[in-house]
Amino acid sequence: MPSGRPAAVGRLTAWRRLAALRSSARAAAFEARGVLSSAAFWRVMVAELMLLGTRLQFSILDNGILGMFLVRHFGEATPILRIHSINLWGDAFFSPVVSALLAHIPPLGSWRRVIIPGVLIMSIAPVWMVLSPTVGGACVYAAHITAGEVIWAPRKTAWVASVAPRGREGAFLALSKLRNFLSDPLNDQINGYVQTHLNPNCQTCRDGKGHFCEHPLSCTAATGGWDTAFSAGGAVWLRGGAIELSLAEAEPHSNASAALCAALAQRGYDRGCYAAVEGGEAALCLSHSHDAAGLAVGSATGGFADGLVAAPGAAAPLCPRTCQGCPGYASRPQAMWGFVLGVAMTSPVLLSLVGRWLDRGTSDGFARSRSRTAAEQHDPLV
Repeated sequence: MPSGRPAAVGRLTAWRRLAALRSSARAAAFEARGVLSSAAFWRVMVAELMLLGTRLQFSILDNGILGMFLVRHFGEATPILRIHSINLWGDAFFSPVVSALLAHIPPLGSWRRVIIPGVLIMSIAPVWMVLSPTVGGACVYAAHITAGEVIWAPRKTAWVASVAPRGREGAFLALSKLRNFLSDPLNDQINGYVQTHLNPNCQTCRDGKGHFCEHPLSCTAATGGWDTAFSAGGAVWLRGGAIELSLAEAEPHSNASAALCAALAQRGYDRGCYAAVEGGEAALCLSHSHDAAGLAVGSATGGFADGLVAAPGAAAPLCPRTCQGCPGYASRPQAMWGFVLGVAMTSPVLLSLVGRWLDRGTSDGFARSRSRTAAEQHDPLV
């Protein structure tokens, strides 16, 4: 039948595609088996595992650990991205220069002469934050990390490529990334410990979006009317059991300032704090203990610290710009960065013990992996 011919052609095409996929899978398995059986691959894996301590510095910069520390201790105005860009621009400009200056050192002999010294320089970078856990210390810390990274990272990549079996460099480099299956969970555990025990968040002084309750709100009647920090055209409304403010949108009450201050007055207060939110909105920082009905703008813990409101005649409320100003907050910055320093220093110490072994040109297993290359060239899967 004429209609059967297209169907037969389609089945034939499908079988050919399936055969091509099977052939590609066999070729990939053959390549992986050849790489995993080489002694050079396991030498690279040992080196990668010993570098985990130093690589923690990348996690601190890239995953926002440094940024969280700076925001919690110095406020939302801290130039986090500019500090992070020190590493990005330093890598871009100095990596080619340093690589050119060290080009005379062969990759197979660079561990003790280049890589380990660079790892040591990068690993001691947290000492600046131990001595001075400030914004300035963070800038020096980022620059110090960059100085060590541009020395060792390019040379380590060149070393990995130089020990790869000839003709299998791509598969070798790809499989060397297997260390991520160990390093990523380990870094997550370390970061979680640091953020929980040494650099905790002050959730009772920040709204659900992470903004600090840093803006004071005064509802005194000294001028014969409500005097607040908001413009006359602002708005306040109740939505979802939360007191929310808007400086520009939503359906405004006839007297937004009076409605807001009435919410405080119903609870016996005339002053409080609010957190600025994107889009011109703000969150009034009332704790559940101030309102049995639950009209509280939720922080991550379900309520705010009691010191963020004040009764008439009482001391002014605390409107903290950082976690350090939050009632009951405690952190250990020196201990945090000392812990990071100790973890990072494990890399140069361990690498110094095996530096001579890593600098060897070949081993018996590595030589065999190279000698097989010529015999494998006739294999159709290669």
